[in-house]
Amino acid sequence: MQQSRTTFFFLVLSIASIMLCMVASIYIGYQHLTQTQEAWTRDAAYREKVNAAFLMRESVRERSFRLTIASTLDDYFDRDVELEAFRNEAGRFLKAREVLQKLNLTTEEARALETLENNIRLARPIIEKAMIEVVEEDWSMETRKKLFNGVIAQIDVLNSLNAFVKVFEKASKREAVKAQKEINKAQNNMILLSAAAVVIALLISWFVLLSENRFKRRVDEDTEKLHDISNTDALTDIPNRRAFDEFLQSSWDQALKSSTDLSLILIDIDYFKLYNDKYGHAKGDETLITVAQTLSKEVNRTSDLVARYGGEEFACILPNTNREGAYAVAEHLKETIEYLKIEHGPSMVSDYITISIGLGSITPCENHNLSTFFKTVDDKLYKAKRSGRNRIN
Repeated sequence: MQQSRTTFFFLVLSIASIMLCMVASIYIGYQHLTQTQEAWTRDAAYREKVNAAFLMRESVRERSFRLTIASTLDDYFDRDVELEAFRNEAGRFLKAREVLQKLNLTTEEARALETLENNIRLARPIIEKAMIEVVEEDWSMETRKKLFNGVIAQIDVLNSLNAFVKVFEKASKREAVKAQKEINKAQNNMILLSAAAVVIALLISWFVLLSENRFKRRVDEDTEKLHDISNTDALTDIPNRRAFDEFLQSSWDQALKSSTDLSLILIDIDYFKLYNDKYGHAKGDETLITVAQTLSKEVNRTSDLVARYGGEEFACILPNTNREGAYAVAEHLKETIEYLKIEHGPSMVSDYITISIGLGSITPCENHNLSTFFKTVDDKLYKAKRSGRNRIN
């Protein structure tokens, strides 16, 4: 019952652990999705910043291009068209800058924008004055000088814009790397948590199986001990009547199946009641133990069995043994017990403990009966006792 409760507890713990890991996985998955969306949002914002910076740079490049083209044209009308395009590019620049200013700029980006605007503020009058002089076609030395200054100023602005764009490109790449790291971290956390759930489930399952195996092994050991106890005589520590009945039945079935001999020896200690009356039950128990251990020692084939059948009665089952072999064993046991020279004053056949033996051998067949065979051997023991004891019948 206790083991069932323990198993149930660990089963519930295993399920709870897996569910907890699943909930944590869902939470981390949600966090991963949120972080990914935030990363995409930040990345989109940086792309918008970079696009605005590119537009600003392209508008300045276009103004520089228009200034250069205008300086090469002979027709006044064509130069006037370039002037109009030159001024339109200024509007495109302002729109791009307005878009950029609406976005959340970092300190570094705001500082770069401020530096750019300062450079443009200084260069713009020079560039525009040079463009007007070119369009009006006043090619004096002063005009050429203004054109040269305008080109130089335009180059300075372009350099500032290139540096400005690099700031945004660098920040965009840095943000992309950061976003990818966050995504990878969330993915790794999900993988680790899933692996942890599997490991926890496996460990708990292993522990449950280990506990079950230990419990089963303990039950088997206890069952075996109980079987040994229930089949062992408490006093003499040899097989008891129950073990005798089981072994005799299995030996009979085996002999019947294989058509082999089976012999049975029943033993009774002569005048044992008188022995107890004279020497006491404690001495009687001691003698029973000595006789039992001696019989068990002398009948030493692993296929045989010596059991305490009753109070002072013992039995030997000898599979694959014919009458001649069984008689030799019985004679040996009778002589061995008498040779122990256990004093028995009240005995009417000897000064020492002796035994009477009933012996029977059979090759079982279908028309034979085990109970009849046992009764026949028991009758022979009774005849041995009536015939004067200390003998084999």
